[in-house]
Order: sequence, then structure tokens, then C-alpha cells
Amino acid sequence: MRLDQFLKLSRLIKQRSVAKWACDAGRVSMLGRKAKAGTVIKVGDAPQGQCEQGEGAHPLRGH
Repeated sequence: MRLDQFLKLSRLIKQRSVAKWACDAGRVSMLGRKAKAGTVIKVGDAPQGQCEQGEGAHPLRGH
């Protein structure tokens, strides 16, 4: 799954275009590196984001 799709479907960001902008602006990282919107993520990955309120990590869990 693409990172921007994950951010939208998990409802961390309401619109995919905003998720893409956040990735392009360097506000989202994976494994300590800035991540692009097209980065493929899998179960166990934990994208981290920055916003005005602070930072947070959201691990992707499988069923």
C-alpha cells in the first residue's frame, strides 16, 4: 500500500492530496528517513509524522 493511501485510509489525514503534500514537504518519515508519497509500506512499518502539536508514530498492524 502506498504511504499517502495509508495516511488517508487510516484517517490520520482527511485527503490524499494533503497526505501527498505532507510527504513531499518532509513531514512524514519511515525508518528515520523522509518518505515519499509513493513509498510502499507493509505490516510492521511505523510511519512518523510532524504537525503543529508535535510528533507521533502510527504502526501498521495486520490481521
